[in-house]
Amino acid sequence: FYNYLAQFEKENKVFDTTFRFLEGTVDKAKRTEQGEIISNAENVLGTVAKTAEELNDDYDLVGGVGTVLNGVGDLVEISVDKVVELDGEYRLTQRVGEV
Repeated sequence: FYNYLAQFEKENKVFDTTFRFLEGTVDKAKRTEQGEIISNAENVLGTVAKTAEELNDDYDLVGGVGTVLNGVGDLVEISVDKVVELDGEYRLTQRVGEV
């Protein structure tokens, strides 16, 4: 699926075209009365992005979240295995079906 999407994008340049269109629209909007508001919003978003990047560099937030998600995945896998084991031992699903 990913390869299909990558090939489609390579052939049709959907993202690139969309990005250029949006960039042009923002540039046009900057030349209007609201241009200062747009420029201020861009500056704020740039500052937020830079701060988030610095925090990630300092504290490895992305890696930490990945570690947590891996741990949760392991717990889910263990829990499912235990439920299957208990069901096999006590035939819970069969008993529920009989009720």
